[in-house]
Amino acid sequence: MNDELKMRLFQAIASGGLRVTNLILENTGSLYFNDYGTAEGQRRQVLSREAIGRAVKAVQDQFWGNSSYAIIFCALRDCFDYTENASLFESTINELQQEYALDYACPQNTIYSTFHNNTYLQLPVDKWEANHVKPRSVLLVKAFRTALERELDSFR
Repeated sequence: MNDELKMRLFQAIASGGLRVTNLILENTGSLYFNDYGTAEGQRRQVLSREAIGRAVKAVQDQFWGNSSYAIIFCALRDCFDYTENASLFESTINELQQEYALDYACPQNTIYSTFHNNTYLQLPVDKWEANHVKPRSVLLVKAFRTALERELDSFR
């Protein structure tokens, strides 16, 4: 789909003149028709900010500070094909903090700073145990993954 067509469709949707149930316009500018019958479509459908918020709420008792969000970011990145950048993730978490009464905020540059101070975050989460990463980080990944999978299963 070319950029001109994307723009015209977006303008029509934004003005209320066009309603298409499965037409997705991502904040990255990607526009696509989402067929929820496919595995990729189901992942896009259910990996919503609400599911993330509920999963974070479920595991926040295992947080040790706002840097714990870097662990959550890595779990999303590696286990759920999360493609947003760290800044958008931080913004999303701050919105969710209000909605879900989360115990910790995620100030701007939290993820970057935590990555800078903990180089293991560059590794895929499934390699952390073999590299002797702090047990609390490994446990948080496992707990969050379980909580988010439970949330995703509730949508199916």
